[in-house]
Amino acid sequence: MNKKTYLILFVIGVLASISFSTIHYYVINAGQVTTEIQKKTGFKEIDTDILFAQARDAYYAGKIIKAEELYQAINLKESNNLTALKNIYFINKELGNLKESITSLEKIVNLSDDKKWNYRLGLSYFQVGNYEQAADILNKLASEYQEVFSEKELAIINYYLGLISVKNKDLELAKEFFEKGINVSPKTTINYVELAGIHKEKGQYHDAITMYKKALRYDYSLSYIYPELADLYEQLNEVSNSYYYWKRSLSTNNKPTLASDKIDKLEEIHPELIELEKEEKNRTRTSINWSIVEPITDTADIPLIRVGLIEKAENITFQAGTNFKVFNNDQAVFNGQAKKEYTLKHKNDKFEIYSDGEILSNFKTDKLLLKLSDDHYTFDLYDISFGKGYFWAGNEDRQYRGELEILSKDNDLLTVINNINLEEYLLSVVPAEMPASWPMEALKAQAIAARSYALVHLGRHSRQGYDLCATVHCAAYNGVKSENTRTTEAVLTTKGEVINYNNRIVDAVFSSNSGGYSESSADVWGNSLPYLEGANNMMEENYSFPLEPYQLEEWLIDNPSSFSGVAKYIGSNVYRWVKYMPVDYFKERYNLTELINIIPEGRSIGGSIQSILIIGDNDKEIRVKKDSIRGSFGGLKSNRFFIDKIYDENGVITAVLFFGGGWGHNVGMDQTAAAGMAEQSYSYEDILKHFYKNTKVIKKY
Repeated sequence: MNKKTYLILFVIGVLASISFSTIHYYVINAGQVTTEIQKKTGFKEIDTDILFAQARDAYYAGKIIKAEELYQAINLKESNNLTALKNIYFINKELGNLKESITSLEKIVNLSDDKKWNYRLGLSYFQVGNYEQAADILNKLASEYQEVFSEKELAIINYYLGLISVKNKDLELAKEFFEKGINVSPKTTINYVELAGIHKEKGQYHDAITMYKKALRYDYSLSYIYPELADLYEQLNEVSNSYYYWKRSLSTNNKPTLASDKIDKLEEIHPELIELEKEEKNRTRTSINWSIVEPITDTADIPLIRVGLIEKAENITFQAGTNFKVFNNDQAVFNGQAKKEYTLKHKNDKFEIYSDGEILSNFKTDKLLLKLSDDHYTFDLYDISFGKGYFWAGNEDRQYRGELEILSKDNDLLTVINNINLEEYLLSVVPAEMPASWPMEALKAQAIAARSYALVHLGRHSRQGYDLCATVHCAAYNGVKSENTRTTEAVLTTKGEVINYNNRIVDAVFSSNSGGYSESSADVWGNSLPYLEGANNMMEENYSFPLEPYQLEEWLIDNPSSFSGVAKYIGSNVYRWVKYMPVDYFKERYNLTELINIIPEGRSIGGSIQSILIIGDNDKEIRVKKDSIRGSFGGLKSNRFFIDKIYDENGVITAVLFFGGGWGHNVGMDQTAAAGMAEQSYSYEDILKHFYKNTKVIKKY
């Protein structure tokens, strides 16, 4: 290796160490800095393929500035290298360096006949406030080159033309563009949101509500809409509807302080709202549709598990479908009647049991066990909260098989545990995790994965007094309401089967949809497991991961063929999705006066973001990492996305668009892809081997 090559490698190493605190300087001076560095080094002596590999690796490792420098070096080495220019465009867009991004785009447009780069140039002109140029390009594309673009891309073109019309204060023209966007792609929700805003501004509150509800129909993860609906109903003086959506806002953590205040005021002024809720619940509870279940009788080798249903409750109210007994230390201390409401409380070291407001008995203990006299019936537990903080959050009564164990913990607060055998637990979990209508081989794969996962994680919540929780933290366990004959068949025909690697049951994690690529556990969680190395779920062979940075944008905008994207198994905005987030969300959540920038830092092989840097006023910096990203940004469906920032005339961010793929953490089995594979005659063993490398299915019991 000669001295010059050593110098080149040294310079690359120095670039890798540049701190992200230099981003502000770099964004302003990127082009000049790059040119000077390239003049002083000998990048021309390094093979272009090596430079591309180094640049791509730097980008995925979160060394964004180094990656941009290397792509600039390639472009200097091979004048107007299209691949390098495309990456320079994309990386600078992510950094918020729009002028440098546009310079690259203008070169690409001159070198390429692909009109999709004109589309990107039009969007970028909008970002820097060149609305006339943006409108000229986008109008021409929409009128002359429709066949080039997907329905989603045409919807986005109309969305930006609508925004330009709003900037020009022509709301009628804006309305026309947003409606065109809706007509061409009804499932792309951003046009509904903007159209709702126009209706609201004009005082057309009913029309605004209609648009917001249509957006939610196609993507119910848009929970930031709940406060908007609550406010609109408030303007219309529709108290009960306003109350409902403020409660939805609070449960999904959207403007929680405002929502809580609004709820308190409404309940103070309109106490009948509380009474109406009680009356509705009472109507439901006086005519419960009791489930009759078939217990699994051959339970000799099936493990018993303890599932946490409720924690920190002041009291527990329930009914049973048949007579039941209450046990204290194996001694029956109370006989309960079928279909009668009971409430349990704990105070002064005693459990107290009430019915119709009267105390029936009390027991000096900190633990009770409730057993049904007939296992074909269930307990009905009131007010089970689920999904708190997620967009699917709610509260409902649920029925459960098996026994209920009630623990009194700190300050007389109660924990409710469902004691049940593992196979009966799976009868609820499998259909909660995968639709029962999906192919049987996929359902069997899900049953075996869920069984393996449960066995590996038994005792996960031992500190709380039980094995597994009933939420997606462990697995969705909704009681008997989820049970279905097809998933029951899948569970029973695979009874006792688990996934094995080197004589150990594997940690068989799974998620709803990988967007086409299942990630490795090392990339997402940092723990390297040999059977969770990732899986390419694309049907086309021209996708080699990791993609070039600019290809991520193309991949996430397009709708490429993959096992994850089989139409009959994906709902709206799952395999590919677009989500609008107003800047106020970020300001409130992170206590910012202004959102200056939001920058992805590092990606996994499949493109999932490792960290997000949020830059606020006064150089305030916040980093959100890995699993925290989805929940921190309004319930994003996955960490695999790219960002477009919407700016006003002064260059201030007013909103953020997320263009993403998949739903969940993307590790292990992609449930949608499993269905897609089963449809093409893959067996459940083949499906499991695809996602869990070098494993086999064995009979555990």
